Amino acid sequence: MVRYLIAAHGRAAGGIKESLDVLLGASDQVEAFDAYVDERNAEEEIRRRIEAVGEDDILVMLSDLPGGSVNQIMMRYADRKNTFLITGVSIALAVGLVSGYTDSVTEEQIREMIGECREMMDLVKPENEDCEEEDFF
Repeated sequence: MVRYLIAAHGRAAGGIKESLDVLLGASDQVEAFDAYVDERNAEEEIRRRIEAVGEDDILVMLSDLPGGSVNQIMMRYADRKNTFLITGVSIALAVGLVSGYTDSVTEEQIREMIGECREMMDLVKPENEDCEEEDFF
């Protein structure tokens, strides 16, 4: 089984988890940790969650910022068997992974999903700047 641990600064991880619950339904395969919002020690909380994942399960860790403190903590566990660390998480990436990979996932599949999500990002500008709100309905 694939387990997902989302950890981020502030309440971002919980927000992504909440979005996943709304879009996909609640899942016990996804856990979120909001770092630095209370007295809990981020390093201990992340370690505890990682250690709770079974050795035969695949763990996909998702962090918010490359090089950030949360990502640095998770990097200590990146060499764990059946473990992947992805940084720069987005809701689109989380939805794609969680909805597509529940039983197993490979590095190649993860890289493909990251590439697809990169392509989704865009700067959106209205074609006609005179558009009114009514035009969207």
